[in-house]
Amino acid sequence: MTTLTRTRGAPPTAAIAPAPRCEVCFLTCLLDAQNSHTRHYAQSLGAHQFQVVIVSPGHLPAGRLPWGARHVALPAVHDHFPHYRMPWGGLVRGLWARMRNSLLAVVALTRLRPGIVAASEPDALAVAVFLKPFLGHRVVADLREVYEDRLMAFPRWSRPPLIWLLRAALRLLVAGSDEVIHMNRQRQSLHAFCRKPGVIVTYCPPRTAFAWAPAWAAARAARPPRPQVNVLHAGPLRLSYGADELLEAIEIVAAQQAGVRFFVVGGLHDPRTALARPERLEALERSGRLRLLPPVPFAKVISLLKVADIGLNLVKPVDHGHRLAQPRKLFEYLAAGVPVVGADVPSIAEVIAKWQCGLAVDCASPSAIAAAILRLTLDPDERRRCAANALRAAREEYCWEAQEPRFLEVFQRLGGPAPTRPQSPPAP
Repeated sequence: MTTLTRTRGAPPTAAIAPAPRCEVCFLTCLLDAQNSHTRHYAQSLGAHQFQVVIVSPGHLPAGRLPWGARHVALPAVHDHFPHYRMPWGGLVRGLWARMRNSLLAVVALTRLRPGIVAASEPDALAVAVFLKPFLGHRVVADLREVYEDRLMAFPRWSRPPLIWLLRAALRLLVAGSDEVIHMNRQRQSLHAFCRKPGVIVTYCPPRTAFAWAPAWAAARAARPPRPQVNVLHAGPLRLSYGADELLEAIEIVAAQQAGVRFFVVGGLHDPRTALARPERLEALERSGRLRLLPPVPFAKVISLLKVADIGLNLVKPVDHGHRLAQPRKLFEYLAAGVPVVGADVPSIAEVIAKWQCGLAVDCASPSAIAAAILRLTLDPDERRRCAANALRAAREEYCWEAQEPRFLEVFQRLGGPAPTRPQSPPAP
């Protein structure tokens, strides 16, 4: 693996050996190399005979990339812009880390000279578009996030001009890109100001990972209903994902139905002291109604999905990104044939309404969350109908096999002969 090194008293420099021209470079100045979204895209291209290199912070252990991809490591970024006001020190460190990694990305791309650069945030997209006239690569803008939300880290008085500048910059960068990828229709509409519609590629799991699900669901439907109902939250509890509201809803459910058990994979994302009532969480854990599990391998998640009767996908519309969220766990529930209690936000409620695979609820209302869980708990027939519809949704639309052709077409179309490159690209 190629790395970037730092010598004492000197800025970081790229220690990148000359390499044969790769086909596709996934460039991110901020996201860790273990980011599942980036790795999923890279693995898909690698499986279809593209040469792939990932330029990003983080570390990929040897042997984890069996399809031959390489990794060029950028320094880690520790100060990300959160969705709330950030101290000035953190802002300065965050801006410095982004500028540093952008310069190192210029060095890396100049050495690698890829045919296509897929950039997943404005920093990386700016590097890719700036170098495009000199290196002759094509650029794919992966607009997977709502970047305006990150400006909430800045003082309130500065946000309106910063939003205007960000939108103007994104419009120019997208104009300089060859293609745009959006994660869902709602985020495509939000980025309509960029004036390039692009393609929608939803990040879904492959059918092969859930080949067991139809037979498993059929066997479960044939058995008499069990007295215990298992409710799974596949991901850590977060305040912005309705942690307080869910804990209160669990109390309501527990008071009416003794046989309901809740499982949370990934524990608690925020400090316990940030909860409105930390003692409520402790009491639910002591009673056995709620089990907080640590982060587990995907194989363990599969085993939990096999025994789950209801899956939770709650998110509070605190900003654009949350209002238009479409977490992968939603599609994992569908692929496993698990009925969903999901947030009544456009990107989740639309899936639930279209396929009748669960219930959409107001995540600000604990009573509404509890009522939906109780409705599915007390009606096994409705659970079976939702489970069958979930499997059909996963089979026909929300699986990687249905999404991948659109994704591959972008890179196959852009992967023809690149424009002639100059003999000596300008030094960064």
